[in-house]
Amino acid sequence: MKKTIFFILLFFSSLFSQTDTTRKILPEKSFSLQFQVNENFSLSDFQGAIISAKYQLSDKQALRIGTSFSFSLSDKKDSNSNSSNNDEEYFSFSIITQYLLYLAKDELSLYIGFGPQYSSKYGKNSEQIDNPFDIDEVYRFTSFQNTIGVNFVYGGEMFITDFLSIMAEYGMVFEYFYRKDIDRLSAKSRIFEYRFRPLEIKIGASLNF
Repeated sequence: MKKTIFFILLFFSSLFSQTDTTRKILPEKSFSLQFQVNENFSLSDFQGAIISAKYQLSDKQALRIGTSFSFSLSDKKDSNSNSSNNDEEYFSFSIITQYLLYLAKDELSLYIGFGPQYSSKYGKNSEQIDNPFDIDEVYRFTSFQNTIGVNFVYGGEMFITDFLSIMAEYGMVFEYFYRKDIDRLSAKSRIFEYRFRPLEIKIGASLNF
C-alpha cells in the first residue's frame, strides 16, 4: 500500500515538474515541517508527535529533529468490584536527531543520515482494595523504561513545487534498552538489552519555507 501511495505522489510530482521549473534542493537556512502520509492519505507525525522539523545547513547538509511528549492521569472507580480506586499515571518523552547528507541534486535528491535518539517512559498503577474488615489494601506497580541509540536512514526527496516535496525513507536503529519494574511487594525486576531493529518505510510530505 505504501508503494502505491509513493507512485501516486510520484506521478503527480512528474506532472508538476513538466510544467513548472522547481528547485532540486533547499537553499541554506531553509526550514521544513515534515509529515508522514498514511495508507488512507491522512497526515501524521514523521518523527515526533510535537514537531518533525528540518533545518538546511547548506545545499548538501541538513539537521532534523523530532520530539514527542505525552502525559496522562486517571482515577477510575468500579462499583461492580472490590476495587474502590484505581489511579494510573503515565509519562513518555522521546527525541530523535539526525544529520542528513545529500548525495545528488537530480530530480530525486538522494540522502543518507544518522544521529542519536532517546526515549523514556514511566508508568504507575495504584489500586485500592476494600475488604469486609475495613482494612484498605493498596497494590502498586511501577515501571521505568529508557532507550538510547543511534539511527541510520537513507531515502530520496522530490520537489513538487518550491514549497512542497515528497519523500520516501527507510532505516535502522541500534539501541540499548533498560527497564525496571517494581511490584506491590517492592520486588524488582530489570531488563537490559542491546537491540538492532529496522525502521518502517515512511512516505512523507515536507512543507518548505
